[in-house]
Amino acid sequence: MVTTRSQSRLPAHATTATAAAKGDTRTRRNQAKTTASSSTPQPSKADTDNANANDDDDDDPKPPRKRTKPSTTSTTPTTKTRQSNKFPYHLPLSQLDLRAHPHLYRPGVGEQGVLQVRPYKDEILPHWTFKTPQRAQCSAEKIRGMFEVYLDQGDFVGCDMARKFIQMGYTRSRRYANHRGGRKYRDPADHSRGQLDRLAPPDQDPDKVESARIFRRYLDDILADERYTRLRQSFLDTHARVPVPHEDSDEIVRLRQDRDRIPFRHF
Repeated sequence: MVTTRSQSRLPAHATTATAAAKGDTRTRRNQAKTTASSSTPQPSKADTDNANANDDDDDDPKPPRKRTKPSTTSTTPTTKTRQSNKFPYHLPLSQLDLRAHPHLYRPGVGEQGVLQVRPYKDEILPHWTFKTPQRAQCSAEKIRGMFEVYLDQGDFVGCDMARKFIQMGYTRSRRYANHRGGRKYRDPADHSRGQLDRLAPPDQDPDKVESARIFRRYLDDILADERYTRLRQSFLDTHARVPVPHEDSDEIVRLRQDRDRIPFRHF
């Protein structure tokens, strides 16, 4: 025996009311969709094109770009030259005539290169001494006279080398005054181990103190000479920003000569 579920039948007027309610619900849903569609801005053609162009990025997104500091690496090509504001220790100075080629010279700091620049070392060194005040006076006076000769010739390298020898006369005299035997460092081979204590003024060698005073007076006169300062500034304006050639450059190889053939003057 087959059992079937009995279905109750609604009155006709109830069925009609239910259908009307369903129809009203569908109408309200359609109106809501229409309103939402009209309130949403439609993409322009340009936006669509951009979206299409970025489709690959969406499939394979790129990581966020990291902020990096600007590179400090110079883009200037490396050349076989050295910047020129320092003394050119890299050059084979014993084989170069810097009177003939003054563009290779740089003043550096203090007395740098005082015993290396030729032919001036050969001309000035024989007259340099600070052993006694009398000899220091003769030495400083002689070198100051050489300074005047170089100055009259517009030879800045010669002037600066004379200045360096006079300055070295002062610093070496003070060193021997401050330290017995001129021994300044605890270990001459390792200056990092520190300096020895200076002697008290009553214990200093009076001859070296006086020699230092003599050289200092001549040094101050040179540094105050306006002709020298103008010549120095003119030289720096011309050469200070020009790179010094590398020791293996064609120019230096060409300018090298036998050290015994570099001409120098006798004063």
